[in-house]
Amino acid sequence: MIARRSSLIVFAAIPFVFAVSACEDSVTAPPSEDFELQPGHALLAEGADVTLEVEADGFEPGAEVTLLLVNQSGEPVGFNLCFHELERFTDDGWKGSEEQEDRICTAVLHIIDPGEDARYEASLPATLSPGEYRFRVALHLMDQGEFRDQVSDPFHIEG
Repeated sequence: MIARRSSLIVFAAIPFVFAVSACEDSVTAPPSEDFELQPGHALLAEGADVTLEVEADGFEPGAEVTLLLVNQSGEPVGFNLCFHELERFTDDGWKGSEEQEDRICTAVLHIIDPGEDARYEASLPATLSPGEYRFRVALHLMDQGEFRDQVSDPFHIEG
């Protein structure tokens, strides 16, 4: 009985050893010297040919906004638009908005293939103050094995 358990442990550990050794061989290019990483955020997916769009450049507080993720890259991209962050432009740059809508998201990684797009209806909080905002979403660049964030173009909240 003891011999069976120890052989099961050895066989269960083999995939872990291969996964760790594969990670040691992976190389991610460092960002350029003029890059400033915002605390709490991943690198942006600039040059990845994946865009996040909103259908207008101005909204009222409480409006429904369609987020459109477009994959023009040559690889599949993982995403979940429900896990978006609303950011507001301040004197200190882009910051996560204190006002976020309540939502329940399933922890599912959706895959969007090259040349396809995905839509998501987001509700803006009814209490948003006037100003400039944008959305941020996390992406998984599947072929590269990297995680990046993508942001929408800024839009205005009218008062």
